[in-house]
Amino acid sequence: VQGTFFSISSPGEVLMAAKAEVRRALELDPDLAEAHYASGVVKLFLEWEWAGAEADIRKALELNPAYGRAYAGLSELMVSTGRAEEALSLLRRARQLDPSSRVLDGERVFLPWLAGRGQDSLAAAADITAAGRDSSGIREQIAMTTVDLGRYSEGIALLQSRMASPDVDRPSMMAYLARAYDLNGQRTEAQAVIADLLALSKQTYVSPVHLAVAYMGVGARDEAFDWLERAHKERSGFLIYIKAWPAFVPLHSDPRFADLVRRMGLPP
Repeated sequence: VQGTFFSISSPGEVLMAAKAEVRRALELDPDLAEAHYASGVVKLFLEWEWAGAEADIRKALELNPAYGRAYAGLSELMVSTGRAEEALSLLRRARQLDPSSRVLDGERVFLPWLAGRGQDSLAAAADITAAGRDSSGIREQIAMTTVDLGRYSEGIALLQSRMASPDVDRPSMMAYLARAYDLNGQRTEAQAVIADLLALSKQTYVSPVHLAVAYMGVGARDEAFDWLERAHKERSGFLIYIKAWPAFVPLHSDPRFADLVRRMGLPP
């Protein structure tokens, strides 16, 4: 279910179906950890019901204390609500329980990036790659983190390499490529990527958050806010990360950003 909250289809198309599946699962087995976790994921990514999501995911961990995916979900909720240190601490405990979990591998790279610790993200990625457990998602995170650390030329090369891969998350990489080009002084190339991303959005689902990232890359705040409003309207799963996402840090002082965060129910 969780993939539909991001790049596969519009979240609104799956909300009711997801809630129905969770309800059936809980009716069949009220003590099924996976069902409580799924309920928490729906509340987190689709409904922004923060307290309810945390309660459901913690219930899943109560039923199955070694449930790595639930640790990942709870960690993401924590970092999204400004509790980065708590999230990273929880992730360390989860790894002690399941050091070879590929789900937790992804969180080791993703969460430090959101917490503003890009070097820690890259160090974790190097460790995972050396162990032979890297993935397309981790390679994409390496490329984005490299850009956010100010290594623009290197980041562009990594993004271009990912774009040539058949398993690429194309909208995500295109958005960051536009950002990287402009940060590297290549405005024409950045605008061309945005045009391509807009064209792609007419052919397949592209999260409005990706378009907001792309427009932020060229400093177009008004256009970025327009796409963030669309993301809010459709309840894009990506939007839960808005306070931590490096691309949106320049918006934090804008009253429109504070208003969006308030409407999502996130702490200020």
